[in-house]
Amino acid sequence: MNRNILLLAALFIVSVGRTQTTSDALRYSTFDVSGTARSMGVGGGLGALGADFSVISTNPAGLAMFRTSEFTLSPSTYTATTRSDFQGSGSPVNKESKTRFNFSNIGYVTSARSTAPVRSKWKTVNIAIGMNQLANYNREFFFSGSTEGSYTDRFVELAYDENGIPLLPDNLDQFEAGLAFETGAIYDIDFDYENGVQQWTNDFQLVRGTEVYKEQRVNTRGSINELNFALAGNFNERLMIGASVGLPFVNFSEEKVYQEDDPNDEVPIFIQNTFREDLTTSGVGVNFKLGMIYRMNQTVRIGAAVHTPTSYNLTDNFSTELEYVFDQGFGPESFVGESPDGAFEYKLRSPWRYIGSAGFIIKKQGFLTAEVEYLNYSGANFNLTANSSDPGDAAYEEELNGRINNEFSSAINIKFGGEYVYKIFRFRAGYAIYGTPYADDTDMNNALSFGLGFRQEKFFLDMAFRRLTIDEGYIPYRLSDAGNEQFIDNSTNNDRIIVTLGFKF
Repeated sequence: MNRNILLLAALFIVSVGRTQTTSDALRYSTFDVSGTARSMGVGGGLGALGADFSVISTNPAGLAMFRTSEFTLSPSTYTATTRSDFQGSGSPVNKESKTRFNFSNIGYVTSARSTAPVRSKWKTVNIAIGMNQLANYNREFFFSGSTEGSYTDRFVELAYDENGIPLLPDNLDQFEAGLAFETGAIYDIDFDYENGVQQWTNDFQLVRGTEVYKEQRVNTRGSINELNFALAGNFNERLMIGASVGLPFVNFSEEKVYQEDDPNDEVPIFIQNTFREDLTTSGVGVNFKLGMIYRMNQTVRIGAAVHTPTSYNLTDNFSTELEYVFDQGFGPESFVGESPDGAFEYKLRSPWRYIGSAGFIIKKQGFLTAEVEYLNYSGANFNLTANSSDPGDAAYEEELNGRINNEFSSAINIKFGGEYVYKIFRFRAGYAIYGTPYADDTDMNNALSFGLGFRQEKFFLDMAFRRLTIDEGYIPYRLSDAGNEQFIDNSTNNDRIIVTLGFKF
């Protein structure tokens, strides 16, 4: 075979790439409200106690506990340190760290006595508006090592249809298999354009068992910031109720650079393969939250809240680039293929959320708080046909939602915390346990937090530190046989420092 002849024969590709995965459903359904330093310092479970702006995103009934109007601003730093363990020959444990400055919270609550008749049992009606950060995606990780298999195995699989029939070059997708054909990463030794391609292959098919050096750097950025509008009322100092409308704004970008090398010349012809993927997702959603708090006595308060699914309208912008270098005896030859700029609009619905909480006031010495959240991640659902009549999008939507239902399950998140009061100072600590969203996993992620506060009549200053540890697996490319996929263990420490400035009016 003369691969250069095949490269010249490459035709325009017509298939459209689809970037939506089950990971996207999980990413935009997993919230971790950072909010204010006071809330984070006690583990995030202030749902039954309120009087903190962060509860607008958890239990809006807590806004009824404000006795004065209040403005808060919370600058923060976020550091993600990831250790990546790739089970390959000579694979070191790589460690990457990334720090970003942002705002976790900005909010205003206006508190006013009810204008109802004097004998009315509605004591206050409070209105709030502001933003809480729900998720932070700033992270970078890197892995390297030598294992069997190649990314080009995926390109070969994509060159066949769902029935195992090989596709002609002009029917390959523009973002992966098409680029692989254009650059010579996949080919066939006997093309028959009239009767169809006999079999697609790559440079690694004839040397199975040979280990190939591979590495990848993944860099993600962005966040979900939720704009909230809320109304809360205090009924007879006994029952607090509240409702809010949330508009979460999504901003996510991911850059992946994957590379394979053959430094010992163990794979004939092949020299190097570099595949780059760029994805940007943006959009906005809407959800509603209802909450209540019941004050049983001066010591005990219980709370409950329900969050409707967030309905997102999202847009993916994506592109890929592949460079393949090989030597057929005439010296190294390098071919580069670039995809067009892809764009796709779609809808995503996150699961329902249910929250129960309890708070215990310890006279004037502080409080203890606990909160339990339940959600079923398998309830997430994609709508890929809202703006498309392509039968392929409809088929992929059904497949993707089926995988969400099979891969994910329900999870319970538990938060504990407390505050000790000493004169004008506040000392806080909290602990949280986050259940796994995966149906075949029982691991938990944990968060530990500490905080310190300083309070005056018209001004307060709070600071908090929290470390959230997340252990997860990463697969750089998918294959039909999961046993041939590469697997990387990632352990990430997300460290956040928040300072909240507050002013009372």
